[in-house]
Amino acid sequence: VWSMDLRASGATEAEEAGAPISAISGTLTHADEKITRAVYLRGKRSNADDIATVTEARQRKRARTASEPGVRIASESPKGK
Repeated sequence: VWSMDLRASGATEAEEAGAPISAISGTLTHADEKITRAVYLRGKRSNADDIATVTEARQRKRARTASEPGVRIASESPKGK
């Protein structure tokens, strides 16, 4: 984890909590709010939650497919070879 990632997550959390961009930018000691918006505000947490939901669904599907008889995972070699 890079310190700039921690700064970004703190800035994003502050934004989600309703803090004004001027306060966030000032706390990060940015002279221009454009820097804060462009570099540190990385999207709403709900986007991350949506991505996590999709990822979990794909993992469940892969686990079901891999457990079906006759289905071989690409990394597995056939027996005897």
